[in-house]
Amino acid sequence: MKIGIIGAGAIGGLYGAVLSETGHDVYLIDIFKEHIDAINYKGLTILHGDEKKVYTNLKAFTDGREIREELDLVIVLVKTYITEIAMEQNKNLFGDNTIVLTLQNGIGNIEKIANYIDESKIIVGTTSTAGYIEKPGVILHTGSGGTVIGEVDGKVTDRIKEVQHIFNHEKLGESKVSENVMSLIWEKLIGNCGINPLGALTGLRNGELVENEETSKLQDEIAEECLMVAKKAGISLRFNDSSIIKDLARKTAPNQTSMLVDVLNKRKTEIMAINGGVVQKAKELGLEVPINEMLVNLVLAKEKSYLS
Repeated sequence: MKIGIIGAGAIGGLYGAVLSETGHDVYLIDIFKEHIDAINYKGLTILHGDEKKVYTNLKAFTDGREIREELDLVIVLVKTYITEIAMEQNKNLFGDNTIVLTLQNGIGNIEKIANYIDESKIIVGTTSTAGYIEKPGVILHTGSGGTVIGEVDGKVTDRIKEVQHIFNHEKLGESKVSENVMSLIWEKLIGNCGINPLGALTGLRNGELVENEETSKLQDEIAEECLMVAKKAGISLRFNDSSIIKDLARKTAPNQTSMLVDVLNKRKTEIMAINGGVVQKAKELGLEVPINEMLVNLVLAKEKSYLS
């Protein structure tokens, strides 16, 4: 299978390396030039625990327009606020039979991708595989939490089973097909809503957010608002309180949130696709979510303090 990964940072690189090892032609696309140059010059080095492995059979590009063939599968892993830019710049990769899989955070990515490819060709999922770029061309692999994917309409098709099969690898974790993947996306969204902005604003690590009385209370209020919106939107969830947030925070206790890392590196965050996605959906449904709206405004103000 010919596979393109748009957004070949830590997670995209991990997926690309594993898929190339199992015989697929993998094209990595990312604007981080130093990272791409390092991969092309000496391969992608991944530190899997005590194992160090160099993957040399990857093709890496800063401009997807250099790829002269249509791909079978394109995985989108860019930050949500550049989804449309990434789709526009790489639209040459999409042929009549190309499947596009979004494994991005937040909500709204399906609609953005559907502006460039028919929605019938889009599949969605979540990943709990973790890692970070230690330096250009080197990724530290910190977790193999697996992948859950599904069709937007919940059908279990031959194509979804084929994609699930290629992700089922010990270095990525167990791969599953869900008949209700939108619920899983909302579960991950709510977890992110209760961890990411609080970490970004306080500097606390994930586990500390639960132990701190003030942030723990805010997690309860965030969950209450998110659950109200999900219920009104017809999303069926497996929980009815803040347990999804606090369990996730405890499991990743030593971690800094990705949003905090963005703030520390003076980068734009994904707040508008995470808590902002909940705020937007609430407005569409005639609901009010003042805690989530406050967090959006605070993180945006934080961004302005260094981006301007």
